[in-house]
Parts: sequence; C-alpha cells; structure tokens
Amino acid sequence: MQGNILSMGIINYMNTHLEEVKENRTRIIDETFPQICNGRAELENLLERYVTALEQALAEAQTEKGIQDELPFVMIGSRVKVENSANNKKLEFLICESITKDSKESGATAISYLSPMGKALILKKLGEQATVKAPGGVFNYTVCSIQPCLMPAATKV
Repeated sequence: MQGNILSMGIINYMNTHLEEVKENRTRIIDETFPQICNGRAELENLLERYVTALEQALAEAQTEKGIQDELPFVMIGSRVKVENSANNKKLEFLICESITKDSKESGATAISYLSPMGKALILKKLGEQATVKAPGGVFNYTVCSIQPCLMPAATKV
C-alpha cells in the first residue's frame, strides 16, 4: 500500500504531536472525566484510535521535496476548511484541545475536538464527509483542506 506523501515539516510535526499525545493521554482523560463513566470510555477509545492513526500514517509516510504542508487527516491542532453539503457555505475551524474563545484574528472558529463538530471531523481525510449531530439538527460537511495551525512545533496537548 502506498503511503501518504508528506513534507518533512509535516512528518516532524506529526511525530512531535504523537509523542505529546502519548505522554499526556492519561492526564487528558483524568482531567476531562475524573469519574468512571461512558464519556471517559469514549474518550479513551477516541485517543486510542487517534494514536493508532498517527502511528500508521507516520509508518506509511513518504516524503518528497516541494510538497505542501498538508496533513493527511484532521488532527488536534489543525485548521480545517469544510463545505456545508446543504447550502455550500464554507466554514473554517481550528481543532483544539480546549476552547476559551473564538479565534477572530485567524478567520477561523476554535472548536474542541470533543465538541459534536470536533468529534465528527477528527481523523477525517480530504474530501471525506463528516456528519455532525448537534442540538440544532444533523449537518453534513465535506472536508476541503487540512493545514497545521502551528509549525514547526505541535499544538499543546
């Protein structure tokens, strides 16, 4: 199977991010869900799938000079452009660990990877559909671009 063709900057970014997630996984789970509950089990499962996806993408990665800094899938710390399938409206999000405010200077809205939109987008690839089940209804989006928010260091996890 042919791997993703990624820039060296993206490979380094993903390696750093993977190590941060592995190092902080227990803290993230304990801080988010201190008690044993369904949400804790769901987060443990999500982080396990996330780490596995990062490891697999890095194991299969190939590099090429002159390649753009695009991520192979939506990650924590990525800037994602999507298109609403119903009205073709384009939106841009920053996928973050936790949210305190919108990021107005970047033109994107900061969202948690644990929000309904964040959960729907995490690990999606370019061109894939994300179905968001939110209090306002069910919405379908197509992933149009995936960029790292911060280079060369990875986003804090």
